[in-house]
Amino acid sequence: MDGKMLLASFTDRTGEWREVVFEISGEVLDDEEQDHPSTGLSVSVFSQRSLDVLQSIKAMHSLLTQNFEDYVNCNEHLLSLSSTMTDLERDSLEQEATFFMTSCARSIEDLKRLMADAPESDSEEIIAGSLFAHQHLVSMHLFERLQNTAKLLSLMQSHRHKQAVAARQRFTEPSTVASEGFGAKDHRDSSLFAKKVASEPFQITQEELEEEQDSDAIFNADVYQELQQVLQEENHNLLADLQNELDSVKQIESKMAEISTLMSLFSTKVMEQQTEIEQLGTLAQKASTNIEQGNKYIDKASEIQGGFRKIYVTFIMTLSFILLFLHWYMP
Repeated sequence: MDGKMLLASFTDRTGEWREVVFEISGEVLDDEEQDHPSTGLSVSVFSQRSLDVLQSIKAMHSLLTQNFEDYVNCNEHLLSLSSTMTDLERDSLEQEATFFMTSCARSIEDLKRLMADAPESDSEEIIAGSLFAHQHLVSMHLFERLQNTAKLLSLMQSHRHKQAVAARQRFTEPSTVASEGFGAKDHRDSSLFAKKVASEPFQITQEELEEEQDSDAIFNADVYQELQQVLQEENHNLLADLQNELDSVKQIESKMAEISTLMSLFSTKVMEQQTEIEQLGTLAQKASTNIEQGNKYIDKASEIQGGFRKIYVTFIMTLSFILLFLHWYMP
C-alpha cells in the first residue's frame, strides 16, 4: 500500500450520502435532479462544511477498519508466505491518519467559530435557538466521531508497540539463556550445550512458532473484543446523540403546535372582528338611510311651518285692522 492508494480511498462520497439520505426519508431524486441539482434550495455553509468533515471522518474510520488486521498482524509473515503490510506502509498510514485527524479537528474548530459568529435574530428567537442547539449537537457528534477514530488509531498503535516489544523479547531471550548457561557451567558443559542447541534448532523454532501462533490467536481475540467495545461505545454515543436530537425535535414540535394554536386563535379573532366590522357597516348604512329620511321629514315640516307662519301673520294683521276700525267707528 502506498500514498496514492491511501489518497484514492478518500474519494468524494457526497452523491452516495445524498442517495442514502433520500432513500431513508422516502424521497428519491431522479437522474435530472442528480445531474442538475436545484439551486433554489440553498444549503448553509455550516451544513456543507459539517457534511464534508463527517465524510472525511467516515472515510478515515473505514480505512482504519479495513486495514486493521493487516496493520495489527505484524508477525503473520512468520506463519505464512503471504505478503502483509510493511513498516513503511504502517508509518504512511499513521501519517495519513494523523494528518486527516488534525485537519478534521481544525475544521470542527472552524465550525464552532462559525456557529459563534452567526448573527442572532430577535424576530425568530425560537427558530434561531433550535438552529443553534442543532449546530451545537452536530459539532459535538463530529468531535465524538473523531475521538472514536483517534481511539481506534491509538489502539492499533499500542498493539503494534506491544507486538514489537514481544518480538524483541522473543529474539533476545535465547541469547540471554545461552549466556547465563555459559557463565554458570565450565567450558565442557558450555560446549555440550552449544552442540545441543545447534543439533536441535528446528525443534526450538517450531515450539516458538506454535507459542507465537497461540499468542497471536489470543491477541486477535482480544483485539476483536476491544474493537467490538469501541464500536459499542460509538453506537451508544450515537444513540445518545440521536436521543438528544429527538428530544429537541419534540420540543420544536410542541412549540410549533403552540404556535399553530395561537395562530388559529388569532385567525378566529380576526374572523370575529371582520364579522363585527361588517355589522357596523350595515348599521352605518341603516343610519345614513334614517338620516336621509329625517332630513326629508324636516324639509316637509319646515315647508308646513312656513305656510302656517303666513296664515298666522295674515290673521294678526286682519285682527289689528278690525280693532282699529272698531276703535274709529265706535269712539
